[in-house]
Amino acid sequence: MTRTKRIRWHNFFSRGQHAVLANDLFFRSFKLFPRTLNLPRISYYRRDTSTYLDRSDYEKIMAAIRSQLTRYPRRVLACAQSGVVSLRSLERWTKRYRAVRWQGMSQRRVLSTCIRALDRITVTLIHTYWPIWVQWVGADMLEPAFKPAFGQDWHVRYVEATRPQHETSAQRIRALVLGLAIKRAHRRLTNTQLLKACRQIVARFGHLRMYFFGIKPKPEQVLAAEISALARQNPERRYREWQDDLSERRQQTRLTLNELDQKTRLLCEIMAAATFLREERIALWGQTFTNLYPLFVATGRSLGLRYEEFSQLTYQELVNRKFNRNELRKRIPGHRFIALDGVVTVTPINLSIAKATNRIKIIRGTPASPGRVRGRVQLADAYTFSKLKPGVIVVTGMTTPDAVPYLRRVKAIVTDEGGLTSHAAIIAREMHKPCIVGTKYATRVLKNGDRVEVDAKRGIVRKLPMPARSPASPTGSGNGAGRQKES
Repeated sequence: MTRTKRIRWHNFFSRGQHAVLANDLFFRSFKLFPRTLNLPRISYYRRDTSTYLDRSDYEKIMAAIRSQLTRYPRRVLACAQSGVVSLRSLERWTKRYRAVRWQGMSQRRVLSTCIRALDRITVTLIHTYWPIWVQWVGADMLEPAFKPAFGQDWHVRYVEATRPQHETSAQRIRALVLGLAIKRAHRRLTNTQLLKACRQIVARFGHLRMYFFGIKPKPEQVLAAEISALARQNPERRYREWQDDLSERRQQTRLTLNELDQKTRLLCEIMAAATFLREERIALWGQTFTNLYPLFVATGRSLGLRYEEFSQLTYQELVNRKFNRNELRKRIPGHRFIALDGVVTVTPINLSIAKATNRIKIIRGTPASPGRVRGRVQLADAYTFSKLKPGVIVVTGMTTPDAVPYLRRVKAIVTDEGGLTSHAAIIAREMHKPCIVGTKYATRVLKNGDRVEVDAKRGIVRKLPMPARSPASPTGSGNGAGRQKES
């Protein structure tokens, strides 16, 4: 008798970036993951938004991918490149749903279409995780080649050699926004023309604000206001500096690759393709869920739910149409998602945990970009990155591509999620800003205005005491009454 495959997600905390339905799709996709790596089974679970694997299973996965990278590197490269093709194919497939009028359709047809779309998403989700494993193994394989060749600067040269050369969606939208800001600065763009251009950008790139079920696209009025503000900050100089920086990075990448042997260069090319897939997947998933947003709204309406409540359903609750609306509302602020042997249980987060965080003074995470700074905390999420103030220390669950222009203002970056190859880590290294990732609960411990010290070399965020306020001087009435006596 074969042993039942055991897949565990334990104590998964959500702060709004991922809804319950997104968590369930992740879990269902991991049932297919062993088949992708030709492994019999894996035991996988998440704890406080960090990934853990049983040691034996972790070694199996690393050994399988190491074997693929060693024996069939060109196949791995083709697979990494096909991942983007697969995601783009899914994005094109979902475009058909944007123009459909769902209001006149029956509940049965809307629900079956929604489930079919979710099933296809589940299969494609594997391409989202595969590059993470490739980057972990590839980094271990490249370290022995880079350390003797480049000495103490090997990490910097490694980032240069594995940097993707293709233009990402985030770079394309940045070029468009800076171009409009330059025209606005020279008074070659009226308010009507600016709104029309912003409407076109939102139609083309609004998906950068929509990651799985959590975020709605940015209105064109907000984008127009940001471009108008950018027009007053010398956008031409910013554009030239940005283009010079990109050109310098490409030159550094070519110089570093020329110093490596052919086998190492091929491995670097694989890593660059995996990095590009990790970066571009956010945009492609965003476009996919933007296309499906009207379908999800219509499905929720057919079940008597708002969109925010619909996104808190599990897959089985959606299929069986059995749920408690009050329970769905309780899941919105946060929840635990637990799956044992395929049985999913979702419970709201115990708010007493948040109260206990007031006693925590030191937060530990993974150092992603070195440096040591002190400053004030500003919490941010995908809705509020544009409101970041200059010189603050941003604390967030995770960063997204549309946040990059605003992260240039901050002193340091601290995230709950991610590792050395996460979006926040890569951006921080390119901007030379201190960064700590994977703290698990920084957004729950820290509050706006807290004074902290970020030691990104040791991976420690330390809360500092607030400066004591000077006592208010007594007030009085009359001619000098209550004033301090002059000596």
